[in-house]
Amino acid sequence: MRRAGILALVLAALPAVVLVLGLGWYRCPILAATGVPCPGCGMTRGAATLLRLDFAGAWQSHPMIYPLLILLGWWGLRYLLGRLTYREGLFTGCVFAAATVLCWFVRYGSTFLI
Repeated sequence: MRRAGILALVLAALPAVVLVLGLGWYRCPILAATGVPCPGCGMTRGAATLLRLDFAGAWQSHPMIYPLLILLGWWGLRYLLGRLTYREGLFTGCVFAAATVLCWFVRYGSTFLI
């Protein structure tokens, strides 16, 4: 179980590393296939921009980058204290996912309305 978590973390960080290094070959597969950005589009760019300490640029890339950092910090702290439960992680993850979809609709929803 722990090995799977480490693998998931490495795979999640890979796009940010690619952007920070300036390799530029990462592109959202949903955007590439449909032409419509997914709810997470811009999150990796926002994380890479944050690593360059461009806070306004990170907000422009994806406003949910800051709540994500808070959530990851909360999970990390709870994990280190031995208090993070599966149920808590699932609930807060679902709330974050729902908020991300709502943010996506606010940002791009007008493109779907006629």
